[in-house]
Amino acid sequence: MIHPFRPGRTKFASNGAQSTFPTLPTLLGQIREWLDGRETRRLLLLLDEADHFLLVDSENDFRVSVRLKELMDQTNRRFKVVFAGLHNVLRTTRHANHPLAHLGDPICVGAMTSNGEWKEAQALVREPLQAVGCRFGRDDLSTRILAHTNYYPSLIQLYGAELTRRLRDSDRAFPYAIDDDAIDDAYGSRELRDAIRERFLLTLQLDQRYEVIAYALAHELKEGGDLDRGLRRDRILEAVQFWWSDGFRLRSEQFDMLLQEMEGLGVLRAIEPDRYMLRNPNILLLLGSREDFEKALTRERTPERPYAPASFRARYPHDPHSARRGPLTRQQESRLHHGGVGVICGCPAAGLENVQEFLSQRIGSDEFSRIQPAANAAEFEQQLSKLRFVRNSVTVRLVPPTVNWDGAWIRAAKDVLKGKAQGKRLWNRVAFIATPDRLWRLLTDAAAADLDGIDWFSLKPCDPTFLRRWLVDINATADDNEVRNFRRISGGWPVELDRFSKKRTSKSWQTRIEELEREVGKNAAKRLRDEFGLTDEAEAVLRGLAGADDPFDGESIELVSGEIGVDPGLVRLRVDWSERLGLLSATGDGSWTFNPLVRRLLQPPGR
Repeated sequence: MIHPFRPGRTKFASNGAQSTFPTLPTLLGQIREWLDGRETRRLLLLLDEADHFLLVDSENDFRVSVRLKELMDQTNRRFKVVFAGLHNVLRTTRHANHPLAHLGDPICVGAMTSNGEWKEAQALVREPLQAVGCRFGRDDLSTRILAHTNYYPSLIQLYGAELTRRLRDSDRAFPYAIDDDAIDDAYGSRELRDAIRERFLLTLQLDQRYEVIAYALAHELKEGGDLDRGLRRDRILEAVQFWWSDGFRLRSEQFDMLLQEMEGLGVLRAIEPDRYMLRNPNILLLLGSREDFEKALTRERTPERPYAPASFRARYPHDPHSARRGPLTRQQESRLHHGGVGVICGCPAAGLENVQEFLSQRIGSDEFSRIQPAANAAEFEQQLSKLRFVRNSVTVRLVPPTVNWDGAWIRAAKDVLKGKAQGKRLWNRVAFIATPDRLWRLLTDAAAADLDGIDWFSLKPCDPTFLRRWLVDINATADDNEVRNFRRISGGWPVELDRFSKKRTSKSWQTRIEELEREVGKNAAKRLRDEFGLTDEAEAVLRGLAGADDPFDGESIELVSGEIGVDPGLVRLRVDWSERLGLLSATGDGSWTFNPLVRRLLQPPGR
């Protein structure tokens, strides 16, 4: 069995013996040695959510993929790797220079329309309904359902659930007879139509260019085109470049790849080598009206950024299918594995209470532990000195917020780590968790704390780049305008994201966002105290600043300090405190702007 590993890390076995996790070349060599030990041995490596890995690997000359391909070749494919993901996985198979491009045909999980899958789609409609006592009056009625759902498995399931519910609630005798009226009644459900349309639009938003292509083609057809004849490829390219030139600055073969991907997704159909049409007339209904086309095509869009460690947040390893994401970004996780003393600061809204759970799962018990409570800094220093630190592996020791630590503890940790440093490299990390009130005490006693050389890990709201990715992950359709609106309402705070993800997924995006907007305004004063850790003094300062210009600057700080009777130095320190907690952010020109949710809760109604 091959166990999870971290390249270059050291682990201690239960008997105290030291064993080092291998680097990638060493690991692959060990796999080959194991396979060579017996001809019948096989090893299948399944990699899910591989889009970002493949993107990053392509930017590094496919270093990892090259080694995987070499091992596949050397073992006559008794070792095999399978990547699963979204569009980057498919594109990899068509990248002429990618080492894995020619080792297998991609399998597209989309509409059930190719290779005879329509028969399976018919069975997916008929067999579950028949199993619960529903009978089709005519064979073609199941085809009507497939037309409404565009042959997508998830939409077929939604439709079947709604149809079953309505038949059971009707006065029809069991077994229930499915006829045209029953199908029309089910499709007449506003909630079902909204759910079908939302999931279809989610498919288009896997890549913003899919959406532009679909709407541009629909617009051209509505403006006098022939639905049955479609449009030539060059005419489609001309149309999409008219609507979004920045998104379609690409090579000819790249555009052809997009069209082929949309064909695999069941949105387009090639009727000639260079002519495409919408796969069926029902696609037009899912896209909406002419007004919907123009609204979608004229909205502001930003080309997608590549994988950004500074914004991306990992899942909890023990809960991989949950919408919940970690409180630290990938970049912060990486920095945490550098030696030294650090302070992880944040408020409950940012997930501060989940830091210990997250790190224990991401790092593992061998290289992560909590510091036991100590009575004072001297006892803490003594305890830290006795801990066993491992060379060639950064051991993370966490000081939780329940421990009454202060600046003296930070000085003690710096002294201990300096003494244990091996050469010039610090192999040890001591991280203190600071709640909002403890952070304030630390900043106001900065001289005693000796904050020079401290690594700061500020838990902040999710940025728009990550929010868009996260919304796709939870099957919530959102264009750029809707992502901005979602951030305005939720502030991007993880606690609000968790609340949103737990709402019924059958509800439309608009319904769910309206519910969230109503909820975030309830008990505003309690939210400020509980979720953002504001005291009376902090709230007074921030309310004054929230009433100033946005963004506010040093002049605003002077004016507000005079209005509320607080020393300007303390107001500036409170701004620093708020920035570290993500309540506001620096604009880069000497000004600050509030997080949208924090501003909304601070300002009086009507502002």
